[in-house]
Amino acid sequence: MCRIAGIIDYDSKTIQQDILFMRDAMHRGGPDQYGVFCPIDSPVALAHRRLSIIDLSDAAKQPMEDAESKLVISFNGEIYNYLILKEDLKDKGFKFKTNSDTEVILYAYKYWGKYCFSRFIGMFAIAIYDIQNKHLLLARDHAGIKPLYYYLKSDQLYFASEMRAFGVLKNKFVENANWKAYFLMFGYLPEPITTLKDVYTLKSGTCMIVNTANFSSEIYSFHKEEYSCQITKQDEAIHLVKQQLHNAVKRHLIADAPLAVFLSGGLDSSILSHLAKNIYGNELITIAMNFKEYEYSEAYYQQLLVRKLKTKHQSFVLSQKEFMDGIDDVFNAMDQPTTDGMNTYFICKYAKSLGVKVVLSGIGADEVFGGYPSFSKSRKWNHIDRVIFNAIARLSSNYKHKKMAFASRNDIIGDYLISRAYFSIPEIKAILNDNSNSLNALLDAIMAPSELGNYNLAQRISFMESNYYMKGQLLKDADMMGMWHGVEIRVPFLDSELLTNLKTIKPNLLFMQKVPKQLLMNAFKNDLPAEIYERKKMGFLLPFANWMKSPDLQSKYTFPNANLAAQFNAGKTNWSRYWSNIVMHNFKNLHTV
Repeated sequence: MCRIAGIIDYDSKTIQQDILFMRDAMHRGGPDQYGVFCPIDSPVALAHRRLSIIDLSDAAKQPMEDAESKLVISFNGEIYNYLILKEDLKDKGFKFKTNSDTEVILYAYKYWGKYCFSRFIGMFAIAIYDIQNKHLLLARDHAGIKPLYYYLKSDQLYFASEMRAFGVLKNKFVENANWKAYFLMFGYLPEPITTLKDVYTLKSGTCMIVNTANFSSEIYSFHKEEYSCQITKQDEAIHLVKQQLHNAVKRHLIADAPLAVFLSGGLDSSILSHLAKNIYGNELITIAMNFKEYEYSEAYYQQLLVRKLKTKHQSFVLSQKEFMDGIDDVFNAMDQPTTDGMNTYFICKYAKSLGVKVVLSGIGADEVFGGYPSFSKSRKWNHIDRVIFNAIARLSSNYKHKKMAFASRNDIIGDYLISRAYFSIPEIKAILNDNSNSLNALLDAIMAPSELGNYNLAQRISFMESNYYMKGQLLKDADMMGMWHGVEIRVPFLDSELLTNLKTIKPNLLFMQKVPKQLLMNAFKNDLPAEIYERKKMGFLLPFANWMKSPDLQSKYTFPNANLAAQFNAGKTNWSRYWSNIVMHNFKNLHTV
């Protein structure tokens, strides 16, 4: 796991200096090694910061060139099937000097060209400079697990793993005037939006190919979501889930560095811990975070599983004082604004203190198996005329009802915001003192694919949660908070082979209606204590509502919205709405690291 950056700029007089600034702005995500490819008088530069996970030797450092110096790669991520691909390439005559997955990518591209990316099972953001063909390729994994940001104009390309790499190049990039409106709607910035004008996220499952001679470009999609619905019987579906998730976890345990599993005590992390223990053995570490406040602590459920599995369990209690002491650094870690991620920040800080470099997380299970309330809510709301939603939004003074006005969009983004929006359009206008009529139109920049028209309701909700909430917040938070501490977070539930196979299951089995994630639960309930899978769903939460009422926190950060603060202190609005305003007013848009 690493950080990458690159520039193509024929007019820049400072490219050699700029690429170093970009690289070293991301040093927290790559503390082990660093490198740069920047020949004198070349308009192309690549840079790399390394967190060593596979092949810890100096031979695997990046940027890496092929034997003929015709290709250069800078790569962030892990390719879990690299050993299988390596044997295939050896049979085709390629010789390898390292034990890294990076070299496998290099020669996979050399043999298969742009079609190599569909062969990779993993998470990745890849830059390959094809010197001979005058192409620079940028590719991002199927699920958008690893971030990749880019700025492309007629004569310039800048890209990086973090937004702060753009921010250190003074006067080259300006603020996106609309980011605050997006943030107040979503609680994060939905893809492809960022805080900087004309800097976007590369779409997941795609490869951008830029001609370095004339700056023409094309986007090649190497991953598509397709439901085939071949499996119609529950016993067949259960067998597939058990087999494929086992295989996914086995792939995700490949590492030459210390590894652990985050154990919350819920269904998803318990299943991962169970599978990982069976594969990894008695040395498996599980890590948990708990609180003195009993209603937020899941220690009871964690201990149930630890006693059954006998893992090397490590648990810590996060106090209000530690939370308060750490908030400044949470803002430092915040590469893009987010209302979440603090929980990930603190548990990764603890993992780092244990010497752990790799952790498995349950992100993705709720999206692919129907675990969120949005699945059940949407089934109820689907029968209600949208005129009624608009009437409720117009007549009610409740902020939860006001966001129902998003129903007027009559599209999947509107459906998402009915359930998950932080603020309604009128509220956002008031907060930002914006009298324009353009806020709703901003949502048109967040495109939905045409194939959604063929999805049923549950499949649409799964797409919605995966492509907005999961990509925009959960995966982004996991990457930036984990890598801030030099910890790689892996997500087996988003394994590409697993997802492809799950889409062969008939939707009424994959997204059972009576119990959230019922298929997943049925597949593993004989392997877990009953208290774990029978318990009510509980998110990975902190006692924020109480801690944020601390006078120390409220006096520390700029917060001009006195009315919202008063509502929060009186218990009349959610803590996340209050926190979103603190983040918005205190986020450092252009980082100077």
